[in-house]
Amino acid sequence: MQFIKDGCTRLLVTDIVERTLHETVELAKEVNSTIQIEVVVGDLTSEEFVEELLSEVVKSFGGLNYAVNAAGISGKSLATDEMEFEEYRVVQRTNMEALWFCERAEIRVMLEQDLVDGYVSINFIVNSIVFGDLL
Repeated sequence: MQFIKDGCTRLLVTDIVERTLHETVELAKEVNSTIQIEVVVGDLTSEEFVEELLSEVVKSFGGLNYAVNAAGISGKSLATDEMEFEEYRVVQRTNMEALWFCERAEIRVMLEQDLVDGYVSINFIVNSIVFGDLL
């Protein structure tokens, strides 16, 4: 919301969970009721979706001046020896691969514009594992 408070008037938000997108829009409209917000539901672990998303940004807004990647999952709260590999892969796909797809696509768009105003990339990994007597 800080970008909106600082004067951002056009924004695209995406999430795989539609409900959270609508909550984000409501919060944004509370800060600036005239903000233009594009909402796209999708899976950032899909390279194709990310490429289409950035094409939509350029089509809707004429370019990309700022990008903030602030998505991620923690997965199941399990010790490494208890976790199945596929559970680990889901977390890695979301927190690492999806982040990289976004960064790469965003940077490519910004470089084509010969403009890199700002870039923020936050890898949201929150893993809380309790080891009992080991701590």
